[in-house]
Amino acid sequence: MDEMTRSVAWAIAEAWWRQRNRVAAGSVPEASSSTEYADNFWQGWVAEAKAAFQAMERCAEMRAAAAQTSGAAPAAISPVIARI
Repeated sequence: MDEMTRSVAWAIAEAWWRQRNRVAAGSVPEASSSTEYADNFWQGWVAEAKAAFQAMERCAEMRAAAAQTSGAAPAAISPVIARI
């Protein structure tokens, strides 16, 4: 597993713990802090990290396609602007 996947899984685990801790009013039995939880349980969030990567890749592909579409047909430059 690459470092990027591990880092994203760790971040998801930490965010989940913080959200759960707020909901449970401070009584989360798995760990006493979000970083402790993430250190111990990040492996359980690898599937979510991979899904996040897939979503980011699709978004990047869509942005690249949009950039190619908008850049494919440049607008004509008026003669007045061309002289500047």
